[in-house]
Amino acid sequence: MATIRLASSTHTDWNQAAIWAAGALPTAGDTVVCENVTTNVDTEPAGTNDVEFAALRFDQSYVGLFGGPTTGLGVKAVAVDIGFNYGPVSPAGSDRINLDLTGVTTSGQITVHDTSATAEEDNQQPVRLVSDTFHSVVVNSGDVGLATNVAGETAAFAKVSVGFIENEIDDAAVNVGVGVTVANYVQTGGNNTIQAGITAITASGGVLRIVGTGAITSLIIGGGAEVFPEASGTITIVANSGNMDMTRNQTPRTITTLKAFGGSTTKIDGGIITLTNPLELDQTSLENVTLEVGFDRTLDLA
Repeated sequence: MATIRLASSTHTDWNQAAIWAAGALPTAGDTVVCENVTTNVDTEPAGTNDVEFAALRFDQSYVGLFGGPTTGLGVKAVAVDIGFNYGPVSPAGSDRINLDLTGVTTSGQITVHDTSATAEEDNQQPVRLVSDTFHSVVVNSGDVGLATNVAGETAAFAKVSVGFIENEIDDAAVNVGVGVTVANYVQTGGNNTIQAGITAITASGGVLRIVGTGAITSLIIGGGAEVFPEASGTITIVANSGNMDMTRNQTPRTITTLKAFGGSTTKIDGGIITLTNPLELDQTSLENVTLEVGFDRTLDLA
């Protein structure tokens, strides 16, 4: 188990020894480090080099392109660390780190500290990730796409967590593609979009837009969050202590149980949103919540 560094090279094939500083390919259990080089890598590990690596690290000083414009580079890395900056200056970072981590059989974590401000491809994210359940994702800052390369792309993650470093809303921007499967999404910051159906969403800060057709079992909104549920799928339960606005999409949809807590703002159009159960004021009274239910509505107080 060694630390193998990417060399400054005109070669782009992972499987060529010349692309590595030690002149030898990484092997199983190694930590692979990309830092302080502009080397592009567009060919994934193959043959006897297609093994499980302990870690894959991209410092912010790495400004090459990793992976293809529409296909992630297949690397079986357990831990992935992207965008940490160890120096006194602020490097631009890579405009494309496109990874396909499927095939890993050990639980690991992908941590994104920061990314480039722009992507190599228009209307894309500079960091794009695909996995198959063994990885959790933690995004502290930067622009990240989960299964957003092409229409129909799929991925699965154990958990997705989005936070911030300095600016609660602007530090992170995560796009969860429609083909993503994840049981638990937790957000404390960022300006993020979910296109997939997710079992449990907890948003306590930042801005979250939920689109597409997927269903949600549990949506918990904390006091610092602004959430826009626009997806057409049913939400089984909403517990709102923050700000929820469902008026931006006029597609009819259903909430089974809606709970409003003190200090919350809830905007729903009663002509569009169907509440299976009556609205619940949870541990609070009507004067402590803000409700917008549309024009000319009848409220049934239970």
